[in-house]
Amino acid sequence: MYDKFFHDPHHHAKEVHHRTLGIADESFELEMHEEHKVSFEQCSHTHSIENADALLVIYSIISRRSFDQAAELVTSLEQRCPETPLLLVANCCDLNYKREVETEEGREVSSDFVEVSAAQEGSTDLQSALESLLRRVAAVRELGQHKRRRSISNVLESIFAWNSRGSFSISV
Repeated sequence: MYDKFFHDPHHHAKEVHHRTLGIADESFELEMHEEHKVSFEQCSHTHSIENADALLVIYSIISRRSFDQAAELVTSLEQRCPETPLLLVANCCDLNYKREVETEEGREVSSDFVEVSAAQEGSTDLQSALESLLRRVAAVRELGQHKRRRSISNVLESIFAWNSRGSFSISV
């Protein structure tokens, strides 16, 4: 999923990655932090997570372990950040023949759920999921129901947020 948006062959050597994503007539600065932790408490960016405007948790449909970790994380995030829009994303749908986690299981964990394949050329599922999350954040901001947040962080594989410059950030 990383390569779909950041295209850096040395991404494992970096901690933070940047990219601009255009949606409709707006441009968003994405910022990605990589971290693979099992629980919220283990994450090194917990302050950023609690101050995020939106969260995206990604798991692989071919890994029961990643799903179990994502489910635990979603529960923790919903308790700690109840007002923050959260989207659960199941990745690797192109590997359906290796599926260990059924679609219904993802829907049971979060009503805001989507399945994607970041590996499929021309697939718009991931882009649509990001756009949907950005629109939710924008709608919440317009309504004034969610205070402006400063930063982002990553949990499990991905978390999104607005940074202090008013740009949108992504963490993976």
